[in-house]
Amino acid sequence: MNNIKSEDDERINTVIEEAEVNYRTGRFENSATNFEYLTQKMLEKSLYEDMIYFAYRSIIARKQINDINSTVKIMQKLGINILKISTLIAMDQLNNTLVYEEKTELLWVAQKNLKLLGDPGKREKLIKILTDIYFNLSKDIEFNYEERKSYLDRNINLLQEIKDFDGYRRNKKELAHLMEEKAITTLNSQGFDIELVAARFFVQAANEYHDISDSNKYDELISNAKELDPKLKIITPKKKKNKAVPMIN
Repeated sequence: MNNIKSEDDERINTVIEEAEVNYRTGRFENSATNFEYLTQKMLEKSLYEDMIYFAYRSIIARKQINDINSTVKIMQKLGINILKISTLIAMDQLNNTLVYEEKTELLWVAQKNLKLLGDPGKREKLIKILTDIYFNLSKDIEFNYEERKSYLDRNINLLQEIKDFDGYRRNKKELAHLMEEKAITTLNSQGFDIELVAARFFVQAANEYHDISDSNKYDELISNAKELDPKLKIITPKKKKNKAVPMIN
């Protein structure tokens, strides 16, 4: 195996020299072919920075002869490979960190990459992990209201996208509860027009309950809002066409 590796490395060094000579002497197509070979070898060896460098050199060589078609194909292949590599690195790092915030950043990148790569199966698995973490973070009182709300908003969008109705409903309900909690906290605070502000939080919470067809909670919170602000005009929102519900599609 060592001999094979040595011979392979020797061959790579030879091709690097050939590529440079071909480029300097104006044989740009030959140089591009050399660099494309090197790009593939670096990918096989998991030498990703070198892979990117040689792909870049092949693009420059192709541009010298105005070979736009090949240049575009190389760029496309490079982009796909970078997405795959980015996903592999993110998933590998995921196993080496226990910090929730770091995990969510890595999972977010990986699922976005998989969306672009057209791999819905793997992406859905990552989204399930990601949304579970976001849900737990949304219940952490160390975060402020806006931070907790942002975790649930992200979950709702992701779960709607993958048509996970149970997860969608769970997060909608938690968001409504968070808004209701905010209304009560506001009432117990001091400030200008706190009753009016609290009333609006009750309405926001009611609308979230309305979206998941919880009419009892909707009526209860709208009643609370009207008690705080009798002049408040209530416009019952139209039921959202929830893409997460299979029967609606």
